[in-house]
Amino acid sequence: MADLFGYFLNYLSGIDLPRCLYLSCSHDPEPPVARGDMALLWAPCLGEASLGVCLQLQACGVTSIEVLPCSRGRITHAQAWLDLSPGVCHWASSNSSTTSGLSRFSLPKKGAVVHLDRLAPSRRSLLGLQDPLPIDWRLNNQARTVAAIGVLRRQGMEIPLEPCVRCQALEVLDDMGLCALCVAKGDNPFVSIVPPVLRDVGER
Repeated sequence: MADLFGYFLNYLSGIDLPRCLYLSCSHDPEPPVARGDMALLWAPCLGEASLGVCLQLQACGVTSIEVLPCSRGRITHAQAWLDLSPGVCHWASSNSSTTSGLSRFSLPKKGAVVHLDRLAPSRRSLLGLQDPLPIDWRLNNQARTVAAIGVLRRQGMEIPLEPCVRCQALEVLDDMGLCALCVAKGDNPFVSIVPPVLRDVGER
């Protein structure tokens, strides 16, 4: 069954895709965005977004994603998003924990600001004029991520993400086909040391 983010993907199918999509926490101040851009405010916190969020957005045609820092420091998957979607997903600011000094955000607020937990149907969707999505938004999150990986790989992207052979979680896998979560729990008897990069990505 679709979750709130699945409904957001369906919402995207009924609008012109934003030039840049900003991901932010709903508990932080609304970022002003320029015309043609969009801010998605994740409720209650962007730290709850899954590993496959940016892959799903990318598969649905979003070409630029910027992640705003969480004021509570809870975005656990941000670096994995950047690593899995290079050239598409970026930090919104590398110099400041706020957006007040960014030139993009100094423009008058004209872009759309959407709350994940308060989505309204688009005009096109009400008229049945939505564009078809390459992945089924009604699937659960993991199934959508698997479908997104398939779409992006057919476009020539290399994505180091597969379902774990033991727990089926979607994580960066080791040579045994197991995720860092399984290795950390001792489910892989052949690996005694978890590489830091896998441990960092595998943490939830």
